[in-house]
Amino acid sequence: MSQLDLDLRGDLGSPPGRPPRPEGPVAAPDDDPTAPSPLPESALTPTIRGQERLEQALRARLGPKVMVQLTQNRTTMVSFRRRRGVLYARLHALFAHATEPVLDAIAEFLSHPEPTEAATRRLDAFLDRHRDLVDQNRVERLVPQPEGRHHDLQRLFDTLNAEYFGGRITARITWTKAARGKRLTMRLGSYSEEENLIRIHPALDRAFVPEYFVASVVFHEMLHELHGAEELGDGRRQVHSPAFLEDERRFADYIRAKRWEQKHIRRLLRY
Repeated sequence: MSQLDLDLRGDLGSPPGRPPRPEGPVAAPDDDPTAPSPLPESALTPTIRGQERLEQALRARLGPKVMVQLTQNRTTMVSFRRRRGVLYARLHALFAHATEPVLDAIAEFLSHPEPTEAATRRLDAFLDRHRDLVDQNRVERLVPQPEGRHHDLQRLFDTLNAEYFGGRITARITWTKAARGKRLTMRLGSYSEEENLIRIHPALDRAFVPEYFVASVVFHEMLHELHGAEELGDGRRQVHSPAFLEDERRFADYIRAKRWEQKHIRRLLRY
């Protein structure tokens, strides 16, 4: 997956190792960064209509094999990957309200290995224009607590990120809080796209839980950042696509972890 971290705290910049082709300055009066955002707060929320508009606009520019998913990720505003000839683009919901020149710039970033300076500056201007809207609605950032009594989540995350993802996963990771008591099911991990945060259930921070099993849960949640959710239509989303499940089996201890879970599930539930 290619990813552009369009952090509103700084410039968009160019993809690593790919200097932009020089081009003249861009006049963007409609994206004046000194003017307040004209968009309502609701513009930060993904909608099916907004997704369809963006998908239609990008298909008109790039061809029919484009799938769009709108997100609320305030750190990675644009990311994309190609699989079997299809371009999967994840864009912040703000882009559903983009002007035609901004849509042109998005299309260039998604399709050209060396986007022009004009496209870069156009997107910078659009994001700067709406900086205040995003900042006003920024969720309070939780301070991660990855170090447990028995397992260090950050160490596991960093190892997996280097070995399987080439360091591309940007999520933070933390142990979460959970009430103790009898239960029939347990969610061992979760990934929040809005917070770009992985949460791991504290039931795994026990001496009898092997490190490879904790790593398998962390790996699964890291895949959620990589793959996102695919829109199936009618408001339905698929979070565990065939491609996701295929990648999950790349984990070296995948079978071993599944067998351990089956053997110890009752003990895990007694948290």
